[in-house]
Amino acid sequence: MKTLKMQPGSLLDQAVKRIELRREATQLFIRWPNLKQASLKLCAFLTPFIEENSRPILDIALERAIIAAAAAHGGQQVTAFIQAVASMADSLCHLQVSLQDKDGDWEIWDFEKPILDWMHSAERDCLQVRRRETAFAKGAVTLALLSRVFSIRDLLNTPLEVVA
Repeated sequence: MKTLKMQPGSLLDQAVKRIELRREATQLFIRWPNLKQASLKLCAFLTPFIEENSRPILDIALERAIIAAAAAHGGQQVTAFIQAVASMADSLCHLQVSLQDKDGDWEIWDFEKPILDWMHSAERDCLQVRRRETAFAKGAVTLALLSRVFSIRDLLNTPLEVVA
C-alpha cells in the first residue's frame, strides 16, 4: 500500500510540481509560513486522490490559492489564499468519498478528519469517489474545510461570508 506511506510534505511537493508553480509557492511560503502549514493540512485533508474532471482537487485548490495570493499584496495575500481554498467547497459538497475497510465494507467520508489520516487509521488505500445524489450544504462543507486547514488567527483576519 504505497499511498499509506505518503506524507503531507511529499504530497505538497508533488502537487506544486504538477501545477508548475514551485517558484511562486516557495516565495509565498517564505513570506507566509502559516500558508505553508495550511497547505500541508490541505494536502492531508484532500489528498491527490479525489479528482474532478480527471484532475486532483488538491491541485485545483493549490493552483487557485497560489495564483490568487501571488496576485495580491501584503496581508491580502493570506486573504486571497484562504478565499481561494474556500471556493473548493463548491466541488466538495457534490462528492461522496468512500473508503473500503478491512472487511470489504465501504465507509463514507464525513469531513471530520483529513482523508490521509482516515486512510492511515483504516490501513487502506482504496477510495471511491462518486457524485452525491443530494449535495451537502455548501456552508457546512466550507466550515469543515476551513476549520481543518487554517488557524483561527488566519480566519479571524479574513473577511469570509459562509452561506448555508
